[in-house]
Amino acid sequence: MRYRRFGKTNLRMPVLSCGGMRYQHKWQDVAPGEIPPENQANLEATIRRAIELGINHIETARGYGSSEMQLYCLARPEIHTLSCGAAKPSDFNEHIRALEFYDSMAETIAPIEKRIRAEMARALGADWCLRWHEGVPEYLETPEQVNILEILRLWMFAKSLDLVEWGKMRYNLLGGNGGHWFPGEMSDKMDEKRLMPVLEKSPFAARIPGILREAHQLLFDEPKKRLSQS
Repeated sequence: MRYRRFGKTNLRMPVLSCGGMRYQHKWQDVAPGEIPPENQANLEATIRRAIELGINHIETARGYGSSEMQLYCLARPEIHTLSCGAAKPSDFNEHIRALEFYDSMAETIAPIEKRIRAEMARALGADWCLRWHEGVPEYLETPEQVNILEILRLWMFAKSLDLVEWGKMRYNLLGGNGGHWFPGEMSDKMDEKRLMPVLEKSPFAARIPGILREAHQLLFDEPKKRLSQS
């Protein structure tokens, strides 16, 4: 397996990940006792084989039904996982609380979260980063449907962890290029006068338009399509 450094951090990430969207039992949350033994055995065999091949990044998400729960039932500290589609810190905390009854959860994510927070704090400050999404509406509620939440997220990681190339890949899927997976418009569609009223609840309202302009200048390359459409 080949590895790459994760931005400015010291995390070694494999160039290939093990995706967890399809090995779950159901698209809805279910109790652990409802998982058929053969399904869990298949999941565990998949994870074990991935680890044997040097893959330590197992991708899962809150929207993948029982995938997240089934994975954390066998989580190991050396596995890096991607999870939680929360737009606000409060949502993230709710998702974490929903998983607290899996004993391995805390020991799995704690060292990873601590390292990532430390890296981000050096550049921007972890609490400051998390607060960017407070008071920011979803893209359907913004003028011209600019996806402010996603753009702020991409800008944050590009600036704090030097993930510029990753940010470009994601940013250029906006504007209808990425389908329902990447909804909303780029920040070049922003009308600042119309935007300010919908940001009135954000503590960073005055700074967000400038950040959106900076994000477009930093991340805009050329329209991209998802790999499955390329």
